[in-house]
Amino acid sequence: DTLLNDYIFLIKSKYNAKVKSLINIGNDFFFKDVNNCTEIITIISNFFEQSDKTYLEIKLIEYGTYIELDLFVESNFDKINDDTNIDYFDDYAHLRRIFDK
Repeated sequence: DTLLNDYIFLIKSKYNAKVKSLINIGNDFFFKDVNNCTEIITIISNFFEQSDKTYLEIKLIEYGTYIELDLFVESNFDKINDDTNIDYFDDYAHLRRIFDK
């Protein structure tokens, strides 16, 4: 959780980006696993780096057997070249990733 908050602060200060986050995870063990934290930050970083760097929305929600990460960025769509499950709507690109608990 601290790593993620530090990363969000870095994005805000470095790019002057608007960042909106909703993190709802009651399972402390998920965040205590450094591999989980590193993977989440890597995914967010890669997605954000391809965007216009003006807006990032993070939703990290725990469900029964999995944790869902939803990311939204403003982007010129030709910048985003990730092949995994990206939806586009209005001026936003949306990436969803699932983590098993």
